Amino acid sequence: MNITIIGAGEIGQALAGVLTQNPDNTISLWDKADGKVSDQKPLEQIIPNAQIIFMCVPSRAMRAAAKETSAHLPAETAIISIAKGIEKDTLATMDEVLTAELPNNPIALLGGPLIAEEISQGQTGVGLLASADKNALKNIPPIFSGTSIAIATTNDIHGVALAGVLKNVYAISLGAATILSPGLNFRGWLVQQACAEMSVIIPQLGGQTATAYTAAGLGDLIATGFSPDSSNHQTGRDLAEKGTTERQSEGYVSLRQVLDLIGDRQNRLPLLTAMKAIIIDQKNAREVYDRLPVG
Repeated sequence: MNITIIGAGEIGQALAGVLTQNPDNTISLWDKADGKVSDQKPLEQIIPNAQIIFMCVPSRAMRAAAKETSAHLPAETAIISIAKGIEKDTLATMDEVLTAELPNNPIALLGGPLIAEEISQGQTGVGLLASADKNALKNIPPIFSGTSIAIATTNDIHGVALAGVLKNVYAISLGAATILSPGLNFRGWLVQQACAEMSVIIPQLGGQTATAYTAAGLGDLIATGFSPDSSNHQTGRDLAEKGTTERQSEGYVSLRQVLDLIGDRQNRLPLLTAMKAIIIDQKNAREVYDRLPVG
């Protein structure tokens, strides 16, 4: 399978390494930054030959990357997004951005616990491939055959997009808890509460309730929330220790858009409300955590 990976950051490089474990795959890596990929071929040369394209770019750059790709893209090429975010101006999730920009192509999302540092070391990752296209759900998983990433599938592409955004926001709460309440008892409750709130939000915004409990929801929440390699985890630690952060993690950036989508229903979501108080209202994290309705 001819596979192109757009974006040679940590996850793009890690994914390329994993996919080369399958000898049936031919990988082309491309990045907008000059010199990041050695012997990089022009985009107009590699895109027409690609059967699958992974978009490993930040959510804020997804629409521009899709536009740039579209000029050279065959209609049958499947597009897979790794990004987990919401577009600032439109409040569109990544499935919505790609469907709008590439309406003639099969669109898929890859969610789940796939921490780049771990899969780069050959550790097991678990991906949930989501698409409304039945052929994509059939044809994409075999490229991971014989690799260290296990793949499950779902047709709930919008639910997976939402789960990816929400788990990043809630992972910040787990990062903060490592400073404010380092024991596992409280963090265990936080995981349960976060997942309960995700299971309410996802169907309200057009996904399936069960997706909150999949690898893209609960699984990725635990991995992201507890991993010291996670930018969202580190963001939570910063906020608990210093009351501020310079990190622009996906959860930190996405919170305002999540709140805009939910509207006045956020008042029935105490943990999300707590994250708003800490991140947006800049309240003291310890005081906010002390008021959480644990139980």
